[in-house]
Amino acid sequence: MEFDASGKYDGRMLEVPVPRLLPSQITVVSAETMRIASQRHRNALEVIIDNFGKRSAVAQGLGAVITTMQKLMCTDHKLYIHRSDRAVNGILKVGRKHLFIRDVAADKMHEIEPLCVLDFYVHESLQKRGIG
Repeated sequence: MEFDASGKYDGRMLEVPVPRLLPSQITVVSAETMRIASQRHRNALEVIIDNFGKRSAVAQGLGAVITTMQKLMCTDHKLYIHRSDRAVNGILKVGRKHLFIRDVAADKMHEIEPLCVLDFYVHESLQKRGIG
């Protein structure tokens, strides 16, 4: 999604310009970083996170959005946001997930909590170009 120097993102005026909001090419967002951020920063990030979460759900054919600001605030997940000079390019959400695996040799189930990719999305204009 393109943005401009005045702070507009996807046609909306953000309270904080994207380059200030996402100071690095890759910015990590978590519940912890959001708690210490200003309300203006949280509002602006919510627009971007929710937009990319919706796009991810549509692209994957999911019945519900799995990445939103509200959901991120209730977990220990980390959201990596990639941007270039003029656009927010994509997201990658990682976190621990409680899983059960079967040990076939011992005929037992084991509980594990590996670090997993929970969601990702690369903007349509950049897919299959080495960004994702």
